[in-house]
Amino acid sequence: MRRMEDQTQATPADHGGHSPSLADIGGHSPTRSDKHTLTTAEVVRRFEHAGLPRSQRSIERYCKSGKLDCFADPDEGRYYATPGSVERLIGQLSELQARHRSEDVVGRPTTETGNQRVQGESKEIKKLEDEILNLRIDNKAKEQVIIQLKDQLQADRQLLVEQARQIGVLETEVRQLQAPRPEKSGDSQADDSALVYVDD
Repeated sequence: MRRMEDQTQATPADHGGHSPSLADIGGHSPTRSDKHTLTTAEVVRRFEHAGLPRSQRSIERYCKSGKLDCFADPDEGRYYATPGSVERLIGQLSELQARHRSEDVVGRPTTETGNQRVQGESKEIKKLEDEILNLRIDNKAKEQVIIQLKDQLQADRQLLVEQARQIGVLETEVRQLQAPRPEKSGDSQADDSALVYVDD
């Protein structure tokens, strides 16, 4: 009895300054039972505690639509809801929220798989580009090596030609040195013996 008196002494501030009109009462309990104990402010706190924050005006709409079992007292300017209807609505909203989250989780792997496929293709393209670049570098290096080998071969040929020429000159000189000297004739020897040296 004391609790009922305390509740009837409450001010419209608990209701956010909005007093239920007679039109608001339609669809609600015509009389207040001992189960209509929660004010809209208390209902707001229960929703927040359940992780489903709602404004006081939203709670009022739940009362008007019949989602909450409420009694609208125009004299006190407040709604009174039953704890059972509050817990039931919180359970329904929590289940709906969990269902939406699960649908998001189910749909996410498809997006992640698509992103992974794009990333994989990008890596493969990058790998092919690197291989092409390496092949171009290898081909360029091979071309440089071939050019160097050609230049070296040409130089070696010129060196061989020069060495062959020098060898030919040396062979000619050797043959000339090894050739026998012509012998002097008898007249030449007689003339040499007949020479008379006169002292001055």
